[in-house]
Amino acid sequence: MIPGDGCPGVSVYGITILAVLVSLVQLSASTGAVPKVYASKMAGIVGAGSTGVQVQNLDSASAADITMDLYPQSGAAPIQLIKNASAGGSATFYLPSEGSVADGAYAAIVSAVKPIAAIARTEWSSVGGAATYGNVPPAMNVLVPLATKAYYGWTSQFSVQNTDTTTSANITVKLYQTGSSSAIVNFADTVLPGTSRTYDLGSSSQFAGVANGFLGSIVVTGDKNLAVQSFVDKVGGSKAVYAFSGLDSASAATTLYAPLVRRAFAGATTGISIVNPNATAVTVDIQYKYNPASSDLNNYTQSISIAANSSAVAYQGTGPMPAGWLGSAVLQATGPIVAMVNDETSSTSAAYNAPAAADGGKTVSVPLVRNKQTTAQLTTGVQVMNVGAGTATVSITYKSSGGMTYGPEVASVAPNGSVTFYQPSGPFPVGAYGSATVTSNENVVVIVNDISLTGAYDAAIYNGIKAD
Repeated sequence: MIPGDGCPGVSVYGITILAVLVSLVQLSASTGAVPKVYASKMAGIVGAGSTGVQVQNLDSASAADITMDLYPQSGAAPIQLIKNASAGGSATFYLPSEGSVADGAYAAIVSAVKPIAAIARTEWSSVGGAATYGNVPPAMNVLVPLATKAYYGWTSQFSVQNTDTTTSANITVKLYQTGSSSAIVNFADTVLPGTSRTYDLGSSSQFAGVANGFLGSIVVTGDKNLAVQSFVDKVGGSKAVYAFSGLDSASAATTLYAPLVRRAFAGATTGISIVNPNATAVTVDIQYKYNPASSDLNNYTQSISIAANSSAVAYQGTGPMPAGWLGSAVLQATGPIVAMVNDETSSTSAAYNAPAAADGGKTVSVPLVRNKQTTAQLTTGVQVMNVGAGTATVSITYKSSGGMTYGPEVASVAPNGSVTFYQPSGPFPVGAYGSATVTSNENVVVIVNDISLTGAYDAAIYNGIKAD
């Protein structure tokens, strides 16, 4: 099973839940190193929560055993789970179904002798909240593109994992307000080996002096490699919640890509949160390119200035495009930046990190796809953006949880353009779930939008994982 099958949560409102963040380090099996997925736990936001971790075996020739080591935030001994994934297939760790795992707060390390890709999905069944997250590269200097405290009802919490399983990590956390170059919060802490610590801008003592209405960003540094992940929740019982990963400061780039942006298209509008980690101001030029499904077939541009060590939000609801516009965007800056994209309706919210060219590949792993799965009719759409110089021939092939292969579906995509593979319109059977692989003759970046067609659950987005 994966989340969405109606299983009850493992906790109650306001209590820490069992939830795992997954982040990926891509390693070649031929190097002799063990490919690992680091994971960092998030505490509960609204209602009872449950988490499933979907791990895709990128070896198309042979099966692989997948090991998950769960590290309690208390520092107790880790719990080990092992599952098998078929060649090119996936394995699911649905934590409420694991009898050896008690209610609590955990970090995790997922590993295999084959290259793997992984994501996690957490649901709060009492309100229908959901978030999917993954692909967090461990680093010693991590940028969190968005942080909020009672900002139009939205409040952030974030988790910091020490990926060193032998020695504690000393960390420093700095909070910056949008438009300001000076940190308004600066504190140090220690994270036990392998595990994580969770901080809530609404309730953690370190942020007690931060006024409601805060909007900004976070920088986390440490003497060990860290994995950082954030949830942002709309306080008051709404199901709207979204998740995204902290980004290695070394991954900042002068060009970023947003495969899905829109203004009042299918009821949703995006906002792009951009962080300038440089000591000088930058100018960001945003080029919006329409998707063929858009009701308005025009391209648009926008320019934003961001102060040193600060952030800004390009909100498409007040952007240059009209309502009904759907497309992708290219962000070009005068200095390296990082960014996150939030996609929101009146009752749902989802987010993904804006990839750089280095994140693009000719093969991209999609660990979770589905077509009207469960009574909630959980359904994905795979959005592919061509970041190459020439026209891309893009193909997607599916593999169900039962090991059956479907497809391929093929599309032609212009440079900086995008295409959507919507699973109810393709060969993937109704009721099925599994994984997919996107291939292309040009480098592409991918995001996956997971929604409930009945409205039972919140929307969720995750980044596809480069698998070249």
